[in-house]
Amino acid sequence: MEVSSRRLKRRSTNEQLGAITISAGFAERRPAERPISLMDRADTALYESKRSGRNRVSKAEWKATAA
Repeated sequence: MEVSSRRLKRRSTNEQLGAITISAGFAERRPAERPISLMDRADTALYESKRSGRNRVSKAEWKATAA
């Protein structure tokens, strides 16, 4: 069963509450990466998913830093 095909209903009143959707972003930790940088990249990926539409998952880019 797909979650996106489900409709939410309030049990007490049978009121329709709408559909379930999800947007997610994730990042793979780079060697020696600080936690705040990891979270920033995952957050950027989350907002990329939100901009792309419903029911999306985006992976953070792994950009090499200049040496």
